[in-house]
Amino acid sequence: MNPRFNFEHVDELTGKKIIIELVVRDYDESLIEKKVMVGTIVGATLDRGIDVRIEPTDEHYYLPPDYDQLQTAAPGEYRLLPTDITVVNPDIFTSHVVHLPPPEYNGPVTPTA
Repeated sequence: MNPRFNFEHVDELTGKKIIIELVVRDYDESLIEKKVMVGTIVGATLDRGIDVRIEPTDEHYYLPPDYDQLQTAAPGEYRLLPTDITVVNPDIFTSHVVHLPPPEYNGPVTPTA
C-alpha cells in the first residue's frame, strides 16, 4: 500500500476542481505530448488512484494515489492552452511526467511527479 494514500483525504478532495498538467516523454527525453486538463475529483481507490472527471468530455482520468503531488492552486483565472478553456479559482494543481521506456522494455510504465 502506498503510505501516502490515506482514505481520510478522499472526502476532503471529492468535488474539488483540479488542473492536471501531463507531459509524456520518450525514453530519450524527447517531448511526445504535453497537455493540460481540468476536472473535478469524484473519488479515489487504492487500485485505480484518484478519479477525476475531465471537462468538458466527462471522461475519467486516474491520477496516482499520491496526495503529496497535489498542490493548492493559487486563486485566479487560468487559461488552458490549446483549448482556451478558462478555469476560475481551481482548488488543486498537479503535474506529472510519464517517461516511455525503450521499445525493447516489457515492464510497467508509471508517471513521476
